[in-house]
Amino acid sequence: MSVPENELDVYIDSVTVNETKCEMINCTDSIDKNIEMVSETTWYKSITLDVNHKCFDVNFKLDTGAEVNILPLYILNMFKVKSKLSETNLSLTTYGNFKLKPDVYLIINCSTNKLKSVPLPFYVVNVKSKPILGLKGCKELKFIERIDAIECSVISKNELIKQYKDVFTGIGEFPSEPYYITLKDNSVPVIQPPIRVPRALQPMLKSTLNNLEKEGIVSKVNKPTDWVQSLVIVEKPNGNLRLCLDPRDLNKVIRREHYQIPCTDDIISRLEGKKIFSVVDLKDGFWHVPLDEVSSEICTCNTPFGRYKFNKLPFGIVSAPEVFQKENQKLFGDIEGIEIYFDDIIVAGCNEDSHDAIMSKVLERARSLNIKFNSDKLQYGESEVKYVGQIISKSGIKPDPDHIKAIVAMPTPKSKIEVRRLLGMVNFLSKFIPNVFKFTAPLREIIDEKVEFNWRKEQELSFVNIKELLAKTPILKVFSAGDEIIIQCDSSKDGLGSFLIQKGQPVSFVSRSSTNSEKNYYKK
Repeated sequence: MSVPENELDVYIDSVTVNETKCEMINCTDSIDKNIEMVSETTWYKSITLDVNHKCFDVNFKLDTGAEVNILPLYILNMFKVKSKLSETNLSLTTYGNFKLKPDVYLIINCSTNKLKSVPLPFYVVNVKSKPILGLKGCKELKFIERIDAIECSVISKNELIKQYKDVFTGIGEFPSEPYYITLKDNSVPVIQPPIRVPRALQPMLKSTLNNLEKEGIVSKVNKPTDWVQSLVIVEKPNGNLRLCLDPRDLNKVIRREHYQIPCTDDIISRLEGKKIFSVVDLKDGFWHVPLDEVSSEICTCNTPFGRYKFNKLPFGIVSAPEVFQKENQKLFGDIEGIEIYFDDIIVAGCNEDSHDAIMSKVLERARSLNIKFNSDKLQYGESEVKYVGQIISKSGIKPDPDHIKAIVAMPTPKSKIEVRRLLGMVNFLSKFIPNVFKFTAPLREIIDEKVEFNWRKEQELSFVNIKELLAKTPILKVFSAGDEIIIQCDSSKDGLGSFLIQKGQPVSFVSRSSTNSEKNYYKK
């Protein structure tokens, strides 16, 4: 049963219970003249009404703002079926503050699929309007559902990887000309002897070579070549093998491009004010760079299974980091909101929307250029990420806990080499430690070539103090060019120390020991 198109929309604003029964008010004319029409899109649904075992299809307007269901009297009369009517003392208020007084109401079985019906009360009013299904009726007939848990529409990491499955699968290649390794004039080729590979590793090495050959990374060589490099086998944390060259002789004669690698402090300073971060890692980064035929033959290596040449830029070539950084910068460098450090790209946004927009640009660019990212190393939509060996967040920067754990877990050094390794690790974290030179002085004393290695109480105390300092390193503020800069300095006969402060928070600590000449100039 359809309702004529020229019928008015009546919106029930409130329901009032009257203490005494009122007479029927025929307010059709008043509504026709004064009710405010709603021009927005409304929802309609056809509902089957079972009135005394006779079914009628009626088109109802769904009004979740209405507290009751309304059936106009003229529609009830169209049924021409006797039904049980009950009196009511409700008074209805329409949108526009007009009063409607239904005399009666009835219970009607309603359904939408003719399989299961729901009994609903309908109040009968003498007004020429469309029938209304209120909030409770909409719920009973499952037209609307209550959602108790609000779910964020932000895509998850796994969903992102699934959406860009092609970007996180396979081996990529930069859309650039193959790289030509330029050698110095009059360079003399060197053929290095093959290394011995433990028998336990040989099956895995053979399998790795076969897989790389299928993927086009390496090719078998069956002709003489001027250069032959030794192979370096590195076991990854996941148990797989990474194959590198040991081109110590080749590297001496390679002409580097000397492309400037960005300073990590400069990168971090450009992240000031950012709150949401992602980090994508180019899968097998150097292998995105193809080699020309001549360079490929230069990168020939010995294995127990014959000689192989690299068709992609291998690990170990002295110019590889610069070439890779240059190509990566050329392909992604125009996207605002990212920083590139070799194979790691950080995406940083002031909020989720800006972050997601930048991330989308990076992924779409990678898709269009056949560049592949490593899903295992993806950090996505985080308030804190690991990047360039540090933890970066909106609060500032702090050292990577893995670096601190490595020093804390380190046993007492037993040689100068081990002490130098310790000092190198501490130096990497020195900007988090005020006046670090004071604590490392006893360690530096015993690595002098003129001094015999002797680990005494002074060195042990220094070693313990360094571990304690690393356990309570402060969070450093990201440098901002617009904030006031305060520099505090200190000096002594043994060294110099200073630190930079912005907004009352340290940005960086710098210190060094004095040279012997400087110590001679010191005056108390």
